[in-house]
Amino acid sequence: MKKKIFFAVIVTIIVYCGKISINCFASIPRYNMNQYKKVTVKKSNKVKFVQPAKSKITWKVSNKRIATINKKGVLRTKKCGKLKVIAKTFKKKYICNVTIKKKIVRATEKTVYGNTIKINDESIDFIIYNKSDECISLVLPKLEYNDKGIWEAESKKSNIVNIGVWPTIIILPRSNYRGNFNYSTYDMIHSHYRLVFDKVFVGPNYKKELKTSVSSVFENAGNVGN
Repeated sequence: MKKKIFFAVIVTIIVYCGKISINCFASIPRYNMNQYKKVTVKKSNKVKFVQPAKSKITWKVSNKRIATINKKGVLRTKKCGKLKVIAKTFKKKYICNVTIKKKIVRATEKTVYGNTIKINDESIDFIIYNKSDECISLVLPKLEYNDKGIWEAESKKSNIVNIGVWPTIIILPRSNYRGNFNYSTYDMIHSHYRLVFDKVFVGPNYKKELKTSVSSVFENAGNVGN
């Protein structure tokens, strides 16, 4: 009986130590102060703000009752509310507005979606809405057409199409992105088209990928201006 108890205690210690090591070495969300001016984090979470400059920097928060930040830029949240994270160098000051919530609205197909604003002779203006509390990242889109109820790629060139932005589009929480897609290089002979982002990543580290794509649908592109 004593051996069984001893064995159970040993197993419990091993499991507990394992949990501690996992928590200690797990990567926490990292926000670059050059890139993020507005973020939303969950209460009781810990996040790190990355130093925006190579020079010596000091960190502080506008309300220590809501959250604290250490010399390495690690923010520890206490209560729900809003505050500013301020990073100061000798020449410049960086500010990020942080909202702390009890429950985060996750990025899903219902909270992240696209829409066409205007169709021109050779391009479309589109908008991608991010109504979640998470940062999202979109990779370059593809152009697809709908024939007989099936969406198919218009051409192989659609994977390297120039939409006038960097390959990655970052949309902050509760924000949107307005863009332009040039389709003048395509022979638009179908009626229904869509601009689709197959790859949508979530969070500042962008390790989680949404299962659904984000698209902007438009019609009769080949007849625009006629």
